[in-house]
Amino acid sequence: MRNQKVLIMMIVANLLLSTTTLRAEPTWTFEPSSGTLTIGGDGAISWEVGQEIRSAYGTNIKHVVFTADSNITAIGGSVFQNSYNLESVTLPNTITSISGYAFAGCSKLTSINIPNSVTSIGTVAFADTKLTNVVIPPSTGTGPGMFDNCTELKEVTLSPSQLSHPGSARLYKTDFEEKCGSHPTLSSDVCADARAYFEKNPTADHFWYASSVFGTTDLSNVMINCRGDISECEAVMRYLNYGTGSGQKGKYNLVQKLDDGSTAIYRNGKLVSFKGKRIYTVKEADMVTSQTGNTVKIRYK
Repeated sequence: MRNQKVLIMMIVANLLLSTTTLRAEPTWTFEPSSGTLTIGGDGAISWEVGQEIRSAYGTNIKHVVFTADSNITAIGGSVFQNSYNLESVTLPNTITSISGYAFAGCSKLTSINIPNSVTSIGTVAFADTKLTNVVIPPSTGTGPGMFDNCTELKEVTLSPSQLSHPGSARLYKTDFEEKCGSHPTLSSDVCADARAYFEKNPTADHFWYASSVFGTTDLSNVMINCRGDISECEAVMRYLNYGTGSGQKGKYNLVQKLDDGSTAIYRNGKLVSFKGKRIYTVKEADMVTSQTGNTVKIRYK
């Protein structure tokens, strides 16, 4: 009898171990009639798993969802790349990273949510998609060209630091002479405006001048909801594509949401309306009290 109990305990232990082993990787099912891929299980969806999924279902995937008890932590590089008929993705709040090219080339993708749990998004992760409205959580790191060639993009919410690829968008005052001196490494426009910015803001230690997060995307119809200081948002947007190769530079409008719910509206960098009152002259603008709030909307046109 004792031996039988030991044997039973060993069998149960092996079953539990087997279940754990099977559970420690992504699982999935596919519904052909709706084109819905449902993912469960644990861990990261690696490139190899993505290749297996694409080989099995290819361009038949229209929707990607996750089971309620899934514990998927990452979307690996190129996992859904070129899934041409993919329309929507609903990510769980267990996801911490979306690697480069994860959804690039999904030319029908119009909807995806970015959970607050996501701490990083890789290079050109959503390039060549039809995304229209995306909210990037404040603590999420962004990669260059993330929205490259997103022709249907209408609205993006993010912070100044998320607009730029780290290290490519800030000119520190301590580096000004080296990069804008007798042998400049930055364009004359950037250097001239950086000099003017530092003169106007003597306590500032850096100047925003570039961003590659949008790549070559035409921003003429994109509304940027920029969380943060108005001067940093303005500086980043004015020179959004320096360093990206597109040479895009345009006029911009800013709408700053104030603490009391009203707005301050800027056109071509000049204050034209404050709390519903039209500002007609520079003198009137100078008389406006200092503004508060931390939401800025910037629009190229």
